[in-house]
Amino acid sequence: MKDGNRAQRILLAEDDDALRTLLAEVLTEAGHAVTTAHTANALERAVIDAIAGSPSVHFDLLITDLHMPGTDTFAVLERLGNAGVRPPTLVLSAFADDAALVEAYRIGCLCMLAKPFDMDDLLLVVTLLGESTRKS
Repeated sequence: MKDGNRAQRILLAEDDDALRTLLAEVLTEAGHAVTTAHTANALERAVIDAIAGSPSVHFDLLITDLHMPGTDTFAVLERLGNAGVRPPTLVLSAFADDAALVEAYRIGCLCMLAKPFDMDDLLLVVTLLGESTRKS
């Protein structure tokens, strides 16, 4: 792990194949273990499957695009939060307006990054979220 940061298990949900691949590569090169999903439904299944497979299996961080095909991403995040199984969440969006930001925080997301973003910014946020969740 670079810079002494703790490796995190990250679930990355992004419908754009090229961006999902790039983000997974950047996060993996930074020392994180990355599982990917391409829709909100796949994101929900991945979290539920991880929990069903073993109570000790979990994701430290969820990074998700806001607008993906299928079920509304906010609805999925809210269901996972209500069930007490949603990991700390970073939302990515090209449409990060004030209403989306308010909704993200209302359902318990910790941060939102507007696309396009710098990969160094993403890695910094991932590090900070990892540090903040370890302290709580």
